[in-house]
Amino acid sequence: TRESGTSLLQRLRRPGASYADILAEDPEPMDDALLVRDVEIAARYDGYVRRMLADVARFKAEESRRIPDAVDYAAVPGLSTEMRERLGAVRPRSLGQASRIPGVTPAALSILAVWCQRLAPVSATVE
Repeated sequence: TRESGTSLLQRLRRPGASYADILAEDPEPMDDALLVRDVEIAARYDGYVRRMLADVARFKAEESRRIPDAVDYAAVPGLSTEMRERLGAVRPRSLGQASRIPGVTPAALSILAVWCQRLAPVSATVE
């Protein structure tokens, strides 16, 4: 941390920043150009990687969310007739299974997820 209160790593994360910009302030400067490049890349993309990992965790939780057996797809508001027919024909047990039905759209999955949450606020997961 320097006078500005930000760490060298935080400064390296800024758009357009490079290791050369903070080299003079680094207490243990790096000589290896490949290592410098790796550190710059890791610093720059750290936020994106964290966000993606959080998205993956959310996806896995949603993937296993159970769809109640008694769901009447015709009664789910917002689903197109085509989606109602596809889901009704297959009767998937989970949102993950529904996502693998050919032609089922991400929008339809979102609508179905909200509908399932309304039906069973503390929904179980498929084992």
